[in-house]
Amino acid sequence: MTITCATKRKRLLELLEPKIVIVEEASEIGEAHLIAALPSSVERLILIGDHKQLKPYTDLRQYKMDVSLLSE
Repeated sequence: MTITCATKRKRLLELLEPKIVIVEEASEIGEAHLIAALPSSVERLILIGDHKQLKPYTDLRQYKMDVSLLSE
């Protein structure tokens, strides 16, 4: 699911209690968005992506919120 869908469905994700979450295209997701979507049961977080591709889009560039989780 998308990060937006995961955030909207966080209650369901909490009920499922996943131990492992795999995030594809992680370079396009901001840290705050990912943290907001993760259920508290997660023990392992696997990020997949290319840090040289698209970075997160945000209007908050002045706060350095457009930095990828996979930055060098």
